Amino acid sequence: MDLLKNGCRQHGILAALVLGVAAIAVLFGFEVLLIRGLGLPGILSATAIRFILGALMILLLLKLEVSEKLGFTGKGLGKSILLAWPFFLLFAGILALSFISANVSDKGINWSWLLAQIVFMTSVAFFEELVFRAGVVNLVKNSLDSSRSSFIKTAVIAALIFSLAHCLNLIGKADLSYTLTQVISNFGMGLFLSTIYLRTGNLVGPMIFHAVNDIVPAVAVEYLAGSQSASAGAADGVSPTVLVTFVLYVGLSAFYLRRVGKNQ
Repeated sequence: MDLLKNGCRQHGILAALVLGVAAIAVLFGFEVLLIRGLGLPGILSATAIRFILGALMILLLLKLEVSEKLGFTGKGLGKSILLAWPFFLLFAGILALSFISANVSDKGINWSWLLAQIVFMTSVAFFEELVFRAGVVNLVKNSLDSSRSSFIKTAVIAALIFSLAHCLNLIGKADLSYTLTQVISNFGMGLFLSTIYLRTGNLVGPMIFHAVNDIVPAVAVEYLAGSQSASAGAADGVSPTVLVTFVLYVGLSAFYLRRVGKNQ
């Protein structure tokens, strides 16, 4: 373990890359084995796998001593939510339109489906934020100095690793256009969440944001009138929605990063 600790300190960026790619690869491996191989229930198994791997990730990060505190605290939570207010406002609007559309179309809201999505997306956020914020961000940060430029480099490098790790979706025969959209979108979101984590030191806020960010599109595709056709049309390229949110992610991150390393 001491050898791993020293390796993480001396080669933090490489360690962060290995951690990010290996974590997603292990996740995919378990999903292929348990869901496709053994035929276990899809969403239940996928949720359980992520929560279990997330718990193991906590133990690993504590053993490697990547940070004195991973961020499971109330301190900084309010600030992290406040920093993301433009997106939460956008999410609230999309959800409102989705539920109105569901009632107008007489489709109604499938509450059991919605609950399953909330639990699953929460497991996704729990696992990925532990890997890419508590793990990757801290590993990269520890390998650099404490200057403001180093905090900016940390956020960018962590976002790149978060983004590129999702290229592993291609192994699962995911559509190339869909994967490209994910890579672009995840770089923006990764940059934004890394910035919030660096600004606040709180991991719960990024987890909440990540979960809501994943739940809202699922609800919109299910209930919002015209979203199915819009989603299908986006398969031929990067959708305008992705580009708009990408610009918002990068713009807000650049604005917030001005104060990282100063009086946060």
